[in-house]
Amino acid sequence: MRHNYSAEPARFAELSRAFSGVSGRNFIEDVEAMRKTLPIAQQLRDLNIPETAVEEMADDVMSVTRLLSMNPREITRADAGKIYRKSY
Repeated sequence: MRHNYSAEPARFAELSRAFSGVSGRNFIEDVEAMRKTLPIAQQLRDLNIPETAVEEMADDVMSVTRLLSMNPREITRADAGKIYRKSY
């Protein structure tokens, strides 16, 4: 979501109103706070994925062109690596 925000700020504002009922709240932060209350893995390391797999995962995701082509903002290999490293 953080990667895509700059491409769709109006959509994120709309999501914020739908999610919280209040305009101007930070939708991404609200979703992250909610996610932390759920009994699910929060990071890739919580799933016992080794840190050494992160770069390979970033390489692999770049071949999923059908999904990447529909993303509101281009994702480069560097972006994918950054997203996975942050998720680790």
